[in-house]
Amino acid sequence: MSESVDRKLHRAVGLSDLAALLAAGFSFPNEQIAQALSDGRFLADWRASMIDACGEEAEGDVGLANHCAEAFAGVE
Repeated sequence: MSESVDRKLHRAVGLSDLAALLAAGFSFPNEQIAQALSDGRFLADWRASMIDACGEEAEGDVGLANHCAEAFAGVE
């Protein structure tokens, strides 16, 4: 069955967001990225983008995201 135009657009936006997050995450480190990693914004954006791109969050992605959240918890 063919995807709807809305779903294709949602997927494109999610992939675009993921690309922007990857570019920011692998650029020269700065205070804004460090703050987003430590306060959970980066991970929240990543998870939302994955859901937009894939339609759901895979079990492996949930485990990895939880592990990352624990790793950055309390980092100031």
